[in-house]
Amino acid sequence: MKKTLMVLTMTVLIISIFIRFIDHWIANLFAQFVPQYSFFFLLVLVYALWKSPKSLLSLFSFTGLFFNLIAILPLHLPNHTTEPASNDRVEVLSINLWSQNKEVDAVRRLIKEYDADILLLLEYTPAWNKALDYLDREYAHQSKQMRSDNFGMAILSKFPMEADIKLEEVPAINAIIKLRSSSFHLLARHPRPPLSPTNYQEQKEVFSHIKGLVNNTDQPVIVGGDLNANSFSLHYNELIQNTRLMDSRKGFGLQPTWPAFLGPFGITLDHFLVTEDWKVAERKVLEDIGSDHAPIFLQLKKPPL
Repeated sequence: MKKTLMVLTMTVLIISIFIRFIDHWIANLFAQFVPQYSFFFLLVLVYALWKSPKSLLSLFSFTGLFFNLIAILPLHLPNHTTEPASNDRVEVLSINLWSQNKEVDAVRRLIKEYDADILLLLEYTPAWNKALDYLDREYAHQSKQMRSDNFGMAILSKFPMEADIKLEEVPAINAIIKLRSSSFHLLARHPRPPLSPTNYQEQKEVFSHIKGLVNNTDQPVIVGGDLNANSFSLHYNELIQNTRLMDSRKGFGLQPTWPAFLGPFGITLDHFLVTEDWKVAERKVLEDIGSDHAPIFLQLKKPPL
């Protein structure tokens, strides 16, 4: 038993350390389980300290726990973004509807409850467009790309909006949202899950394109959607490090979104990345609405003029 646990702990330790530095689609898949690795090492450490505090098992489990917690800790530290001069707020509600979801009433209730300024809707099918057509009266500015598969999307805005839909392998929407005295970019994305070398490369290209757009504008930017990526992957962190973007979860914790039924034990695939001139006033993962993804509500303080 002890020998088996030692081998298992060493294996998980090696995997959890090196996968985040390897540019490969399989390494990318394993990189998303950093919270689960941390929980595993915590359990082993408790057992090792009880049985043999000075053993190699204690050392290995402590090393694994420490290394993985370092990756998680920044999401729990306060965000020291400079406070904007304006107290105006922009509220965005992102919902991965799920093309097979039949809980229309639950989605409608959620939209009514939060009454956000902007809706970002993913897996937006013709059926969902019909079910939510009443929103046309509340959200006068819209950009929609309906598809019968899982990659349709829509942005509905109460603010004036100019939007450009990019039709490649999967749709992407680049929108400019106009506030009373300023404007910002909203980039909606939903790349394919990186479950093959081809899809992994496509996801990297999506991130590279986002990088180019962000670095070629001085305006505030919000990147939202089901990025099918986690904050511990190599190219996700490269996007953060090489742009003005920051993870809106900073100061709010991990906030897993998939699968929705696992709650805090899931992984985070749905994201909002914002440029550092925004102040994130509120960010939370919302209740189950019948989708396999949990919705996200984001409240931002308007950047200064």
